[in-house]
Amino acid sequence: MRPFLLLFLFWLPMGCVGQKYPTLRKAFEIKEKDLIPEGIAYDAQTDQFFVGSINKKKILQLSARGKAEEFSNSGSWGDFGYLGLHIDAGRRLLWACRYQPNTNTDSAGWGSLYKISLDTGRPLKKYYLPKTEEVSHLFNDLQLIGDELYLTDSEAGALLWLNSATDSLEYLLPPGTFVYPNGITPSPDGQALVVATAGGLYRVNYSSKEATPIETPDYYIIGVDGLYTHGGALIGLQSVFMPETISKFTLDGSGKVVEKIQVLANNHPDFDKITTGAIRRGWLYFIANSFVSELDEEGQVKNEEKLKNLLVYRLKLE
Repeated sequence: MRPFLLLFLFWLPMGCVGQKYPTLRKAFEIKEKDLIPEGIAYDAQTDQFFVGSINKKKILQLSARGKAEEFSNSGSWGDFGYLGLHIDAGRRLLWACRYQPNTNTDSAGWGSLYKISLDTGRPLKKYYLPKTEEVSHLFNDLQLIGDELYLTDSEAGALLWLNSATDSLEYLLPPGTFVYPNGITPSPDGQALVVATAGGLYRVNYSSKEATPIETPDYYIIGVDGLYTHGGALIGLQSVFMPETISKFTLDGSGKVVEKIQVLANNHPDFDKITTGAIRRGWLYFIANSFVSELDEEGQVKNEEKLKNLLVYRLKLE
């Protein structure tokens, strides 16, 4: 996500600033300051994490104890940074959204999806959606439902799916449907998708291709990046507004109304643009300091002195 593109208000309960959260702790630290990471995924079969770097244009493979090695070398598969990652453990695949951070290049505004073998680390196929005069693309996050892969296209305001029958990208919902769709997850009832946008949460029926706003009568839920389903509720990470917050959203029986929000963590001194997470054994592992706002429009780091080693934190969800 590129959070500097969004300017909205976010619900924040009075008195939550600076609270302590006893189950929030540092999982591991990667001694590489200029990664500018965004996406993280977890492979339960090998008990390993994968982290994608926008700036270094590579993927790191991390053990559960934080030992890091390169899964792909810097820039080895083209001059595109990495955003959302998703693992298909059964078919041993890693799916990766990629984009060109330099807006002055010909490939800026292209949507890019990579299908990568988890076992060999080699790309098996690349899917592209070129920019047109009318539409620019930014494939941001993705979710696998059965054999179908769904992607948010933030710049186009669209929702895409990879049709397993034709092995091609198609619009589930066309450009202009949403304002900056980002995080995506199955609905708690398993009947739909939930998409986080700059205008709030939407419930998307992938059969009827209908998008319905999820009502939030007592709250504003805007600017969520990583979005996950766990324990019958939604878990959302947002860093567009201060303080940066991880929240639990409980829906009513219809799955169309948020009836309760619980702040799980916020305002930690190590937080600097939290982005996405992955759930391992009841814990949410997430990128605590991505520094994504430190990239300029040419894809260059604005001030390297601000950067710090990558911190992955974990938060107990159960």
